Amino acid sequence: MVENRNYRPSYTHVHKSGQQGCNRCWIIARAVQAIFEEHKLLESDKQIRSLSLERFGDDVDEISCDWKRGSFKVQIFVEDSAAATVARHRAWLGVRRNITLERDACLRFASDALRTCVREHWRCKPSLGYIPKRLVDVGIEGTETVKVVDDARSSVCKGTPYAALSYCWGPQSETKGAILTMTAHNLKEMSEGIPVDRKLPAVFWDAIKTTRSLGIRYLWIDALCIAQGDKEEWQTESLAMRQIYAGAYVAISADAASTCDRSFLAMPDRLWRRGIEIGSRRFGTKIYARLLDDGDPNRGGPITGTSSEEEEYKLHSRGWTLQELLLSPRLVYFRRDQVYFSCAEGKLSREDGESPAWVSRHVSLLRLDGLRRTWLQEASWPQNTTRPPCAASNDQLLALWKGLLVQYTTRKLSQPDDTLPAISGLASQLKQKFHPHYGYCAGLWREDFVRGLCWSHDYDYYDDDDAVRTRIAPKNSPSWSWVSCPGRVAHSWDTRGQPLIELISLNRLTEGDDLSHNNAPIHETMQVLDISSQDQEFGHIGCVEATIEGPVREAELRGVNGSKQYIESLANYPLWLQMDHWADPGGWLGSARKEARGVWNRHGGKVFLVALIRDWREIMHLVLVRSATTPDRYVRIGICEGRVETRRPDLDRNALADKWLASFEQRRIVLI
Repeated sequence: MVENRNYRPSYTHVHKSGQQGCNRCWIIARAVQAIFEEHKLLESDKQIRSLSLERFGDDVDEISCDWKRGSFKVQIFVEDSAAATVARHRAWLGVRRNITLERDACLRFASDALRTCVREHWRCKPSLGYIPKRLVDVGIEGTETVKVVDDARSSVCKGTPYAALSYCWGPQSETKGAILTMTAHNLKEMSEGIPVDRKLPAVFWDAIKTTRSLGIRYLWIDALCIAQGDKEEWQTESLAMRQIYAGAYVAISADAASTCDRSFLAMPDRLWRRGIEIGSRRFGTKIYARLLDDGDPNRGGPITGTSSEEEEYKLHSRGWTLQELLLSPRLVYFRRDQVYFSCAEGKLSREDGESPAWVSRHVSLLRLDGLRRTWLQEASWPQNTTRPPCAASNDQLLALWKGLLVQYTTRKLSQPDDTLPAISGLASQLKQKFHPHYGYCAGLWREDFVRGLCWSHDYDYYDDDDAVRTRIAPKNSPSWSWVSCPGRVAHSWDTRGQPLIELISLNRLTEGDDLSHNNAPIHETMQVLDISSQDQEFGHIGCVEATIEGPVREAELRGVNGSKQYIESLANYPLWLQMDHWADPGGWLGSARKEARGVWNRHGGKVFLVALIRDWREIMHLVLVRSATTPDRYVRIGICEGRVETRRPDLDRNALADKWLASFEQRRIVLI
């Protein structure tokens, strides 16, 4: 067979050449035939249009096959052995790991990958020493019961390894309902033992089996280690996720289970990945052929697997699981076809020995792993170590945080008030890396407060039929924080530019007050926000007033073609304002909040602009309106970038921007 990628012979030609004595052609033809026969893909050889060979170094790894229904790739390989050397030399085959349908094969890979990491990677060591409030004692293989250790901190030695489970609850069910109402008393009863035949979710039993296989005695599962029916305990323990996942010896990610009632060890797509034996008689060793999972999505996509990407990534569509993914130094993904292993130092590896390709099936996973690796490298060097010379700067950490928010705000939460608690572990970990330390409030960093205000609702992310993915903002969330945005947010301003306002104070309403942006009572008693306690700093925070001082002016928005807005003419040239993407039906004002849709009627188009940051001729503005019921308070309804546009050489853009800012008045205002 000619070694040329542009040479695309027919299957018939390759098959004939193999019969005439060409070992390579014989193997290729036999591999393609075996794949079609095994998976019952075609009725006639005439459906195969052409084949092409892809060679990497001395190995012929992949055969691209075009056929009637699209295209796919076949990989031909041998497993590493002395006998395989002969076959490799005669047929130029690569050495790969085979995937089998043997029940515990995936667990052996996970165990081997974990041992390698423990032996070779000092950076991946967890923050040993932390013991959660409760742990599940899984016992050893064959044990008839498992039990909840009710007071693990007093009965489990400090530094004892434990695994942590990351999973998706899924829709309401009888089992789920029973677990979510458990109290501390119920969990204490489980300290006597949980029989293996007890009706617990399948994901829990799979996690117990996996933990045993990894040689670890203890397992943390939120539903069995936090009294879900005890609101006070939940509020306290839910803010300990940084310690729990960063302290875990390894985390188990149940990707293959879209609900807690499904088994992640079943791996329904594993059949498509296993190697099919060919050529053992001819070469005296086992040669395998298998399908690769990187078909061409523009030509019909991969022919393998039965699951959609949405189904497989159900776990990674949930808000809480993002910090579980990023905080864990070591992570084992159990996907529908095979196991993946990720750690702080090693590359993402998988059971078949290949690297995931950048195709539709893996894009989400690879992006997540890229974010995870960046986070582990920049935001989570081991505790009790000196700050490394190459540690990320504060600006890099802030950029990492804002990039993380883009990912996080696409995810769903069952309880809107969990918006801040669900990333409390990430915020807590990042705070420790700032030098000097930064303060945190309602999702923004105080030392970066002005630039932190430059978020916008990324409406371009959503399709017309994607409204179901819109989040619900927490009750009483401050309008100035991205937390109040009902969808994905983006930060449109980088670290350049001169801040034009100053944060004076952050004040929190006294407990029991209720503030709705459109129907708010008057509040007289205020207190300075105390962020010394973790529940106030990282938990659900309710309404916080932000007092800022800077250039403010009243303005009237005017629309042009329903898409652009301007304030007034400067030297006969308007200063254009491009608003947020969440547009009102009338097209007059883009807003980051649904509640702003009635602003035009209530305020007659009257808004207040606060100049936030200036970068040459561009100025970022907050767009505010007066609170409808609370005197001297303002509500954010959007953000816009002002840019002086002129083609006249006699007009200086910088001077026009100066003139624009001169029309503002220095004021101190309070945002709610």
